[in-house]
Amino acid sequence: MRSTLAAALLLAAASSFAGITYDFHSDTTGLQQMTIDGSVAVEGPNVRMTVSRGDGILFKDGSIVLSRDLGKTLDVCDPASKPYYEIPVSAMMANMSAMLQSAGVKISFVNPSVRATDAGDGGTIGGFPTRKSLLDSTIDINIDAMGETVNSKMSMHSESWTTDKLGATALNVFQERNLLTGIDALDKLIAAQSSALNGRFPLKQITAVHVLANGQDMTTTTTASVSNVKQQPVDPGMFATPAGYSRVDNPLERMSKR
Repeated sequence: MRSTLAAALLLAAASSFAGITYDFHSDTTGLQQMTIDGSVAVEGPNVRMTVSRGDGILFKDGSIVLSRDLGKTLDVCDPASKPYYEIPVSAMMANMSAMLQSAGVKISFVNPSVRATDAGDGGTIGGFPTRKSLLDSTIDINIDAMGETVNSKMSMHSESWTTDKLGATALNVFQERNLLTGIDALDKLIAAQSSALNGRFPLKQITAVHVLANGQDMTTTTTASVSNVKQQPVDPGMFATPAGYSRVDNPLERMSKR
Protein backbone atom coordinates (compact mmCIF):
# COMPACT_ATOMS: atom_id res chain seq x y z
CA MET A 1 0.00 0.00 0.00
CA ARG A 2 1.09 3.51 -0.67
CA SER A 3 2.40 5.58 2.23
CA THR A 4 -0.55 7.95 2.19
CA LEU A 5 -2.94 5.08 2.95
CA ALA A 6 -1.41 4.49 6.36
CA ALA A 7 -2.34 8.02 7.32
CA ALA A 8 -5.75 7.54 5.75
CA LEU A 9 -6.66 4.78 8.22
CA LEU A 10 -7.46 7.22 10.96
CA LEU A 11 -10.33 9.34 12.11
CA ALA A 12 -9.81 11.82 14.89
CA ALA A 13 -11.52 12.33 18.19
CA ALA A 14 -13.86 15.29 17.77
CA SER A 15 -14.53 18.45 19.73
CA SER A 16 -16.95 17.75 22.58
CA PHE A 17 -18.37 21.24 22.78
CA ALA A 18 -18.93 22.64 19.29
CA GLY A 19 -19.55 21.54 15.73
CA ILE A 20 -16.97 22.29 13.04
CA THR A 21 -17.21 22.00 9.27
CA TYR A 22 -14.44 22.61 6.73
CA ASP A 23 -13.05 21.64 3.33
CA PHE A 24 -9.68 19.94 2.83
CA HIS A 25 -7.34 19.52 -0.14
CA SER A 26 -4.14 17.48 -0.47
CA ASP A 27 -1.73 17.24 -3.42
CA THR A 28 1.04 14.62 -3.49
CA THR A 29 3.85 14.69 -6.05
CA GLY A 30 7.06 12.80 -6.69
CA LEU A 31 7.25 9.02 -6.45
CA GLN A 32 3.56 9.01 -5.59
CA GLN A 33 1.03 11.16 -7.49
CA MET A 34 -2.32 11.80 -5.84
CA THR A 35 -4.93 14.48 -5.16
CA ILE A 36 -7.41 13.99 -2.32
CA ASP A 37 -10.08 16.46 -1.28
CA GLY A 38 -13.50 16.74 0.28
CA SER A 39 -15.35 18.12 3.27
CA VAL A 40 -15.57 17.29 6.99
CA ALA A 41 -18.22 17.74 9.68
CA VAL A 42 -17.32 17.14 13.34
CA GLU A 43 -19.36 17.24 16.53
CA GLY A 44 -18.70 15.41 19.80
CA PRO A 45 -17.34 11.90 19.07
CA ASN A 46 -18.91 11.98 15.60
CA VAL A 47 -17.15 12.70 12.32
CA ARG A 48 -18.38 12.60 8.74
CA MET A 49 -15.98 13.03 5.85
CA THR A 50 -17.27 13.28 2.28
CA VAL A 51 -14.46 12.42 -0.15
CA SER A 52 -14.74 14.22 -3.49
CA ARG A 53 -11.51 12.66 -4.79
CA GLY A 54 -10.07 9.66 -2.97
CA ASP A 55 -7.09 7.32 -3.17
CA GLY A 56 -9.02 4.74 -5.21
CA ILE A 57 -8.22 1.90 -2.79
CA LEU A 58 -9.64 2.58 0.66
CA PHE A 59 -11.62 5.67 -0.34
CA LYS A 60 -13.22 5.90 -3.78
CA ASP A 61 -14.39 9.21 -5.26
CA GLY A 62 -17.66 10.13 -3.59
CA SER A 63 -17.11 7.93 -0.52
CA ILE A 64 -18.65 8.88 2.81
CA VAL A 65 -16.53 8.05 5.88
CA LEU A 66 -18.22 7.96 9.29
CA SER A 67 -17.11 7.43 12.87
CA ARG A 68 -19.11 7.59 16.06
CA ASP A 69 -16.48 6.36 18.52
CA LEU A 70 -13.62 8.88 18.39
CA GLY A 71 -12.11 7.27 15.32
CA LYS A 72 -11.65 3.75 16.69
CA THR A 73 -13.88 2.42 13.92
CA LEU A 74 -14.61 3.81 10.45
CA ASP A 75 -17.59 3.03 8.24
CA VAL A 76 -16.74 3.68 4.59
CA CYS A 77 -19.85 3.99 2.39
CA ASP A 78 -19.95 3.96 -1.42
CA PRO A 79 -23.11 5.82 -2.57
CA ALA A 80 -22.62 4.64 -6.16
CA SER A 81 -23.37 0.94 -5.52
CA LYS A 82 -24.35 1.11 -1.81
CA PRO A 83 -21.89 -1.26 -0.15
CA TYR A 84 -20.13 -0.19 3.04
CA TYR A 85 -17.25 -1.68 4.97
CA GLU A 86 -15.92 -1.24 8.47
CA ILE A 87 -12.32 -0.44 9.34
CA PRO A 88 -11.42 -1.20 12.98
CA VAL A 89 -8.26 0.91 12.90
CA SER A 90 -5.93 -0.79 15.39
CA ALA A 91 -6.98 -4.31 14.41
CA MET A 92 -6.50 -3.51 10.72
CA MET A 93 -2.91 -2.39 11.26
CA ALA A 94 -2.13 -5.53 13.28
CA ASN A 95 -3.69 -7.67 10.54
CA MET A 96 -1.62 -5.89 7.89
CA SER A 97 1.60 -6.73 9.77
CA ALA A 98 0.49 -10.35 10.22
CA MET A 99 -0.39 -10.65 6.53
CA LEU A 100 3.06 -9.47 5.48
CA GLN A 101 4.72 -11.95 7.84
CA SER A 102 2.58 -14.81 6.53
CA ALA A 103 3.73 -13.87 3.02
CA GLY A 104 7.35 -14.24 4.10
CA VAL A 105 8.05 -10.51 4.51
CA LYS A 106 9.74 -9.37 7.71
CA ILE A 107 9.99 -5.64 8.44
CA SER A 108 11.79 -4.02 11.37
CA PHE A 109 11.96 -0.33 12.31
CA VAL A 110 14.92 0.92 14.37
CA ASN A 111 16.62 4.13 15.50
CA PRO A 112 13.62 6.51 15.48
CA SER A 113 14.53 10.19 15.89
CA VAL A 114 12.34 13.32 15.97
CA ARG A 115 13.20 17.02 16.32
CA ALA A 116 10.49 19.70 16.53
CA THR A 117 11.22 23.44 16.13
CA ASP A 118 8.99 26.46 16.76
CA ALA A 119 9.49 28.77 13.76
CA GLY A 120 7.47 31.66 15.20
CA ASP A 121 4.49 33.62 13.91
CA GLY A 122 2.96 31.98 10.84
CA GLY A 123 0.63 34.82 9.89
CA THR A 124 -3.12 34.52 9.32
CA ILE A 125 -4.74 31.72 7.31
CA GLY A 126 -8.48 31.71 6.68
CA GLY A 127 -8.97 34.33 9.37
CA PHE A 128 -7.14 32.30 12.06
CA PRO A 129 -3.80 33.31 13.63
CA THR A 130 -1.12 30.64 13.21
CA ARG A 131 2.30 29.64 14.36
CA LYS A 132 4.74 27.89 12.09
CA SER A 133 6.55 24.77 13.25
CA LEU A 134 9.14 22.47 11.70
CA LEU A 135 9.40 18.75 12.26
CA ASP A 136 12.28 16.51 11.20
CA SER A 137 12.27 12.76 11.79
CA THR A 138 14.21 9.70 10.65
CA ILE A 139 13.90 5.96 11.07
CA ASP A 140 15.77 2.94 9.66
CA ILE A 141 13.70 0.28 7.89
CA ASN A 142 15.01 -3.25 7.36
CA ILE A 143 13.06 -5.57 5.06
CA ASP A 144 13.68 -9.30 4.61
CA ALA A 145 11.49 -10.62 1.79
CA MET A 146 12.01 -14.35 1.22
CA GLY A 147 15.77 -14.15 1.69
CA GLU A 148 16.31 -10.80 -0.04
CA THR A 149 17.32 -8.02 2.34
CA VAL A 150 16.80 -4.30 1.79
CA ASN A 151 18.04 -1.75 4.32
CA SER A 152 16.66 1.75 3.92
CA LYS A 153 16.39 5.03 5.80
CA MET A 154 13.26 7.14 5.82
CA SER A 155 13.45 10.83 6.65
CA MET A 156 10.66 13.38 6.82
CA HIS A 157 10.67 17.18 6.90
CA SER A 158 7.35 18.87 7.64
CA GLU A 159 6.34 22.53 7.87
CA SER A 160 3.03 23.23 9.63
CA TRP A 161 0.94 26.33 10.15
CA THR A 162 -1.28 25.63 13.17
CA THR A 163 -3.88 27.55 15.18
CA ASP A 164 -5.05 27.24 18.78
CA LYS A 165 -8.52 28.56 17.84
CA LEU A 166 -9.57 25.08 16.66
CA GLY A 167 -8.76 21.95 18.64
CA ALA A 168 -6.54 19.24 17.13
CA THR A 169 -9.47 16.91 17.82
CA ALA A 170 -11.07 18.14 14.58
CA LEU A 171 -8.41 16.57 12.35
CA ASN A 172 -9.62 14.56 9.36
CA VAL A 173 -8.43 11.09 8.39
CA PHE A 174 -5.70 12.41 6.12
CA GLN A 175 -4.21 14.65 8.84
CA GLU A 176 -4.38 12.42 11.90
CA ARG A 177 -1.12 10.87 13.13
CA ASN A 178 -2.20 8.93 16.20
CA LEU A 179 -2.11 5.59 14.38
CA LEU A 180 -0.66 2.84 16.59
CA THR A 181 0.89 -0.07 14.72
CA GLY A 182 2.01 -2.29 17.58
CA ILE A 183 5.63 -1.84 16.43
CA ASP A 184 7.44 -0.13 19.29
CA ALA A 185 9.98 1.96 17.35
CA LEU A 186 7.42 3.09 14.78
CA ASP A 187 4.81 3.93 17.44
CA LYS A 188 7.37 6.05 19.33
CA LEU A 189 8.04 8.01 16.15
CA ILE A 190 4.34 8.53 15.46
CA ALA A 191 3.66 9.60 19.07
CA ALA A 192 6.48 12.15 18.93
CA GLN A 193 5.15 13.57 15.67
CA SER A 194 1.65 13.87 17.13
CA SER A 195 2.84 15.60 20.30
CA ALA A 196 4.68 18.17 18.16
CA LEU A 197 1.30 19.68 17.23
CA ASN A 198 0.84 20.71 20.87
CA GLY A 199 -2.92 20.29 20.62
CA ARG A 200 -3.16 22.79 17.76
CA PHE A 201 -5.04 22.40 14.48
CA PRO A 202 -2.97 22.44 11.24
CA LEU A 203 -4.44 24.73 8.58
CA LYS A 204 -1.59 24.05 6.16
CA GLN A 205 1.18 21.46 6.00
CA ILE A 206 3.97 20.72 3.55
CA THR A 207 5.64 17.35 4.11
CA ALA A 208 8.53 15.81 2.17
CA VAL A 209 9.32 12.13 2.75
CA HIS A 210 12.61 10.66 1.51
CA VAL A 211 13.33 6.95 1.41
CA LEU A 212 16.96 6.11 0.66
CA ALA A 213 17.37 2.48 -0.43
CA ASN A 214 20.04 0.81 -2.56
CA GLY A 215 21.51 4.21 -3.36
CA GLN A 216 18.23 5.59 -4.69
CA ASP A 217 16.39 8.52 -3.11
CA MET A 218 12.62 8.12 -3.53
CA THR A 219 10.86 11.35 -2.61
CA THR A 220 7.20 12.18 -2.06
CA THR A 221 5.96 15.69 -1.21
CA THR A 222 2.46 16.41 0.06
CA THR A 223 0.89 19.86 0.44
CA ALA A 224 -2.33 19.83 2.48
CA SER A 225 -4.62 22.71 3.38
CA VAL A 226 -7.92 23.40 5.12
CA SER A 227 -10.39 26.10 4.08
CA ASN A 228 -13.93 27.36 4.62
CA VAL A 229 -13.83 26.58 8.36
CA LYS A 230 -17.11 27.19 10.21
CA GLN A 231 -17.92 26.62 13.87
CA GLN A 232 -21.60 25.73 14.00
CA PRO A 233 -24.00 23.00 15.18
CA VAL A 234 -24.10 19.92 12.96
CA ASP A 235 -27.23 17.85 12.25
CA PRO A 236 -26.84 14.54 14.22
CA GLY A 237 -28.46 12.68 11.32
CA MET A 238 -25.34 13.30 9.23
CA PHE A 239 -23.42 10.75 11.30
CA ALA A 240 -25.83 7.82 10.81
CA THR A 241 -24.98 5.09 8.28
CA PRO A 242 -27.29 5.69 5.28
CA ALA A 243 -30.20 3.26 4.87
CA GLY A 244 -30.14 0.58 2.19
CA TYR A 245 -26.42 -0.21 2.33
CA SER A 246 -25.07 -3.78 2.63
CA ARG A 247 -21.89 -4.60 4.51
CA VAL A 248 -18.94 -6.10 2.62
CA ASP A 249 -15.33 -6.99 3.47
CA ASN A 250 -12.89 -4.08 3.70
CA PRO A 251 -9.98 -4.00 1.19
CA LEU A 252 -7.50 -5.64 3.57
CA GLU A 253 -9.91 -8.45 4.35
CA ARG A 254 -10.36 -9.04 0.62
CA MET A 255 -6.58 -9.11 0.14
CA SER A 256 -6.19 -11.62 2.99
CA LYS A 257 -8.75 -13.96 1.42
CA ARG A 258 -6.96 -13.82 -1.93
